[in-house]
Amino acid sequence: FSIWIGIPMIGAIVFLSIIFLCAADDLKPFATTEPTWPHTEHKLKPSSLWGKNVKAPYPTNEWWQDVVLEAGRNPVFNRPYSFTFHDNGPLVGMPRKMVAANGHFISKWWRDGVTVGFKEESTSHQVVAYDDMSVTVQYNFEK
Repeated sequence: FSIWIGIPMIGAIVFLSIIFLCAADDLKPFATTEPTWPHTEHKLKPSSLWGKNVKAPYPTNEWWQDVVLEAGRNPVFNRPYSFTFHDNGPLVGMPRKMVAANGHFISKWWRDGVTVGFKEESTSHQVVAYDDMSVTVQYNFEK
């Protein structure tokens, strides 16, 4: 027990010591001029799939990011399951794993599984909440 708690404490003390020993000159920005390469904007803009309660800045590189990109129909791979969201309800699948003969990559693809459907077709779906471990998708049935 003392080893488990002792090692993180030693690491924190060393880390803080390094920070406090840095000279003020070492903490200046790398540059204050604009970069010389051309500016551009990302082609995918935030969509209406972000709920009204979710405020910018929006997260990037999240495991569930495809829920809010383009039409929000791309599968989300949350192992061991995969999900995709359509107007008639979410689909849950279990993707297959493919490893190349040389073992250098693993490929995943959508494979249908269980469809959770609605009697009425929804008008939209939106991400209304998220955290590190989950995302909440709300379906709307406005007429």
